[in-house]
Amino acid sequence: MQNKIEIIPTMAIYNSFAQYEEVMRLFSEENIDMIRINMTRFEPARYIYEIVSMRETYKKIAPNLKLKILLDIPLPGKKPRVYFNGKESEKKIYNGEKVTLTFQKECVDVEKNIFAVDDCEFIAYLCEKKSKYVYFDDGKLKCQVIDINDNFVDTIAQNDGLISFCKSIYADGYYFSPVTDAFFEKYLDAINAIKPEYIALSFVENASDVKKIKNSLMAPIKIVSKIETPCGANNIDDIVRISDAIMIGRGDLAITSGIALFCKIHDKLLEYSNYIDVYVATDILQSVVENEFPNRADLIDVNKLIVSNVKGLITSGRTARGFSLKRFKRVVDMIKGEYHL
Repeated sequence: MQNKIEIIPTMAIYNSFAQYEEVMRLFSEENIDMIRINMTRFEPARYIYEIVSMRETYKKIAPNLKLKILLDIPLPGKKPRVYFNGKESEKKIYNGEKVTLTFQKECVDVEKNIFAVDDCEFIAYLCEKKSKYVYFDDGKLKCQVIDINDNFVDTIAQNDGLISFCKSIYADGYYFSPVTDAFFEKYLDAINAIKPEYIALSFVENASDVKKIKNSLMAPIKIVSKIETPCGANNIDDIVRISDAIMIGRGDLAITSGIALFCKIHDKLLEYSNYIDVYVATDILQSVVENEFPNRADLIDVNKLIVSNVKGLITSGRTARGFSLKRFKRVVDMIKGEYHL
């Protein structure tokens, strides 16, 4: 008998109570009572305030239900991310265009494709010529390094793609970096103030990563360890023993492991759903964003996740709101119905 599968939308931070009310009403109508909040776009203190608003709004709309929070935090590993100014949250890049990266935020110029990266070590890594390529948008945009000058890294796009605000950037061999003690304490204070039901730990590679954070919590919060590297997958048995659940972070895992190894690791991790709750994130049912009926590859993917008895599916971006979320949930419910859940 398979478990009920939770649909867990990634919640955006909005500027008005009315927007929260609209989204929470949709969640209530779709019987969704758990959301993911990615704590990478703003300072941790902002999330304390916003989550209070989310909880109060949901309670007002669905007084008999409690909103559960999955707080996705950049600990113990932090990905380098792209920042830029302007009203738009993304910039379209075309094949052959030059893209410049720097650590100096004051030099950002979106019109000239000059973007800042929040990790000076990442820029230093490129300046040391340790990677010929950088990757944006979970690897969908690839750029070749062509010139390095005074901590400015010039690249040429190898295909069309997007550079999105606060989205991660990678280089061959550089996917994340350990956080400083000050960074750790800042996020730990926010977690203890928010008291979420769950926290998702990024780039967990061994049991000690989990122990350090678990021993620092002041409330009984369940730990979801995100497996996003081959090293984490190799140490999965030890990680499972100390975690309450695991999450297969398919976007980062595909980048860090490569195509062939990714498929093997993905299937291996799904097998652990017989022993521990397994959540899956990234590129699930993306075709429902533009289409009433999903493509066949998406159907086969979701069917496999359901048959594998995963605990929950994490939606993000446009699949986490509006008609796309309704379609997402309807498709999952239809497939589950074939198995008489």
